[in-house]
Amino acid sequence: MSDGSEPQTLVLRFRDLATEPGETIERHHAICSSHGRVWWGWWHKAREHVPAPAFEAINRRASQGKVSVYLLNAHEKSVYRATLAEVRWNEETSSFPTPEANLTPEYYRGRRCKAWFLLTDLQPQPVPFDPLAALVQVSVPDFFRGEEPPEFASLNGTALHGPDALDEQNRTIWFVRTPVPGESPREPDAPIPRSRAYSGPHDDDSSFQSQYFPTEGRRLLWLSDLHFAEGPHRDRHGFAYQKDETPYEPNLHQQLEWVLSEHEALVDIEGLIISGDITWKAHASEFSAARTFIRELIAKTGKTDQPERVALCPGNHDLRFSDKPWEKGHPIVASSAAARHEYETFYRRLFSKPPNQFLSMGRRFLLGGAIPVEIVCLNSSLLQQDAGVFQGHGFIGQPQLRHAAAEAGWRARGVGADEPRAVRIVVVHHHLLPVIDQLRPERQGHYSTPLDAEALSRWLVKHRVDLVLHGHMHQPFCVEVHRGESLTTPRDQWHTFTVCGLGSSGVAADHRPPSTPNLVATLQFNSRSVTIEMFAVSSDGTQLPKHAEFEVPIHRAI
Repeated sequence: MSDGSEPQTLVLRFRDLATEPGETIERHHAICSSHGRVWWGWWHKAREHVPAPAFEAINRRASQGKVSVYLLNAHEKSVYRATLAEVRWNEETSSFPTPEANLTPEYYRGRRCKAWFLLTDLQPQPVPFDPLAALVQVSVPDFFRGEEPPEFASLNGTALHGPDALDEQNRTIWFVRTPVPGESPREPDAPIPRSRAYSGPHDDDSSFQSQYFPTEGRRLLWLSDLHFAEGPHRDRHGFAYQKDETPYEPNLHQQLEWVLSEHEALVDIEGLIISGDITWKAHASEFSAARTFIRELIAKTGKTDQPERVALCPGNHDLRFSDKPWEKGHPIVASSAAARHEYETFYRRLFSKPPNQFLSMGRRFLLGGAIPVEIVCLNSSLLQQDAGVFQGHGFIGQPQLRHAAAEAGWRARGVGADEPRAVRIVVVHHHLLPVIDQLRPERQGHYSTPLDAEALSRWLVKHRVDLVLHGHMHQPFCVEVHRGESLTTPRDQWHTFTVCGLGSSGVAADHRPPSTPNLVATLQFNSRSVTIEMFAVSSDGTQLPKHAEFEVPIHRAI
């Protein structure tokens, strides 16, 4: 680069994904205020690469104390300013830990980034956009894997406009400079397009995606029965919390990062599935802890477009029909509307839109740019509850099943039809099949399978679902089912699907079967199968071996 075209400073894009709104700046400023400096990690996008020559040019200026760097909050469309002391990366351009853990906010202190920015004089309040409006963009082809997209190459020498225009570019760093003498900043030739990758549904009234979300990797992360708990039931969640005064004990997302990194799976995670019981008693503070956990977990995978990557369903603990939802026989005292209020609030804050009437949802991934995967999450705690009668039993209902099939575009296909189609997954909280060796006989007893389990099974066959994922009894489980839609279905038209239960990812030991650890799982998709790997996570940081692995065939899928 010649001096006239070298970048002189940076605009770093961020969102409050791993924190509550406003806390990204607050936490970095607190460290900067106490220690005079703070490390800011680069949460790059998959197509972005370390541009060593551009960073070297910035470091030369930073060594002379000349670089004011700008931080763009893409959600709030606000700009903050700091002084850049150094950009640090490694020669292999691979991810590495923060250079100084004590100068990095705790919530991502264990994260590995491809670059770290040492900031001083970080201002806690937004600044006007005016200083940025006087700068022009610099094209840095090395910033992208492969060729620089033409829509960005054409912006070289163009003026910066407001935060909205920058956010539309959907990138994490802008390289900018002041115009050289006599240079007049150009206006863009055309409106700046968003990233060519699908960025999510545009229909705010639907919880089901209508388009596929393309990814580079082919792996999804599956969690279940997290059971975040607060107050007198804090010990029901078996891991430390971020705000606990025991930092030597790993919280769940830290343990997840260690385990998945050990198995070289973290960077390949493209989406998150949660099969219910996110909380212990459906309290607002528990859902808040869960929302923070989900944001931090997605951020640790290096992905920033969170909502399109998350698929979840509620469990019976997430719908508060009584003041003791963990006691199955406790009298029902709340109506359906009151029972679902906190889950609806959690959903609305996580996805920036309200849930549908069933609390169901759907996601579509194009994994590895080649394997279409369709996920339908069903609410199996949908019951007409009556005061003083019962709670906790599973029920899905024909209206919900009809609605889900219609919204997912799953028309009924003849059993045995061999036309190409996507891999189909159903996520539900309650068990489709019994998983406990023996239940105790008792008057007014409870059971873990849905009241309409057979109706669900027929629906799965009718719509050629390949895989069912569930939680609920904290017992890992896997079985293959081969059956027809009805008793009269000819044997050569029967359909095969796999039912897999994860157990619990977060509940304390006294709420799990003996010798059963907390488990998390990854789903690795290939053209004809899905490999499900279950990994044990430990609240004391002990590294445990892989718990189980299943190869699930995908019958007649693409």
